[in-house]
Amino acid sequence: MKTTSKHKIKIYVSFAIFLCLGKTCFAQEPQIESDRPGFSNVAGTVPHKYLQTEIGLNREADRFDKKYANLFIQHPTLTLRYGLAKRVELRTITEYVTFFDDATNGGSTRRMFTNVQVGGKWNFLQQIGIIPKMALIAHYRINFPKYDTINGGNVRLAMEHRINERFQILYNFGMQWDVFRQGTVQNGRKFRPQYLYSLSARYAFSDQWQGFAEFYGFAKKKRSPDNRINGGVSFFINDRFKIDASGGIGLSKLAPDVLYGLGGAYRFR
Repeated sequence: MKTTSKHKIKIYVSFAIFLCLGKTCFAQEPQIESDRPGFSNVAGTVPHKYLQTEIGLNREADRFDKKYANLFIQHPTLTLRYGLAKRVELRTITEYVTFFDDATNGGSTRRMFTNVQVGGKWNFLQQIGIIPKMALIAHYRINFPKYDTINGGNVRLAMEHRINERFQILYNFGMQWDVFRQGTVQNGRKFRPQYLYSLSARYAFSDQWQGFAEFYGFAKKKRSPDNRINGGVSFFINDRFKIDASGGIGLSKLAPDVLYGLGGAYRFR
């Protein structure tokens, strides 16, 4: 009996030590940080040798009268981020979309993979006082049937200012090209670089709930800007897994009337 009791005690002690070590290791792992659900990208990178997936469904509706509306649906958009080294990550982005034009020939629908973006992020500066955390993000965009074999790309500077443990401000500036031939006329459309900008505030209500509000847009030479506002919430199931929901409206003529999204992010090693 004494031997059995001692054996049970050893098992309980070993199990307790295992739990403590597990909690310690888990606590040392940072909480997942994703670009979703807003347009602004974070300046931080995925930890070394970790893979992070971010997937979502996004829908934009542009109603031009009481009867007709155009729809643009990403189902899904998928981002893969891999921590190549400290403060350096590899990235790929792809999306499957549906375009629904309600006014063309009684309504036309197109479904396709539009492009695959391959690139990376380099977090070259940590926050120092009022100087924000900064990262350079760039992608080479491999276009599918819409633009034939002419590819494009994008580059942006992501900045992040953490005010305290719960509140942070993100702001991005950048450029993107549907195709790299500036001034190329194709299908009656002249391609020029498009400028992008965003300002986002994120606030953690608790360890599991986070909300955000955001202004972002696009500008192109000789065209009116496309400005939007967006907001939503994220729920952290644990330090590696989060889900999110967001919605917004357009502020300018070129912007969609209504937009919303659902998705999540998961990190593993």
